[in-house]
Amino acid sequence: MTDAPNSRDKKGRFVKGQRPAGRAKGVPNKVQPEIRLVAREYGEEALLKIVRIMRHSESDDSALAAAKELLSRGWGKPVAQHNLAGFDGGPLSIDFLKGLPEEQLMAFIKALSEWLGSPEWNLNHEAEVREIERKKQLFEKPH
Repeated sequence: MTDAPNSRDKKGRFVKGQRPAGRAKGVPNKVQPEIRLVAREYGEEALLKIVRIMRHSESDDSALAAAKELLSRGWGKPVAQHNLAGFDGGPLSIDFLKGLPEEQLMAFIKALSEWLGSPEWNLNHEAEVREIERKKQLFEKPH
């Protein structure tokens, strides 16, 4: 099999965005739904096995792992929490944002949203631009 022209850089690595082989981006895996159906047939048996390991394992590590599996299936995986605090654990101050040029403010907002796990911002989207303008006005001094 040969790669598509220009799919590799000078060092032989694949160029970002080039997919020389495999399923095209966005095309669903045709086999996965079939595998899920077969796997679901064993769901009750698998859960009983996990309960048995949790209750009767001589290893605390195995029992703990089984308990975590049951909890994550029954209640979902725990959500990460972010606690933001200012200097020495005091309140968080955003006064430093007041004097930033718009470009730096936008970069800060984007970086913060990525750090908090928000979806990638599309700054060209009208609603988001309006919201950013509204937030920017909060930092401006009254005339």
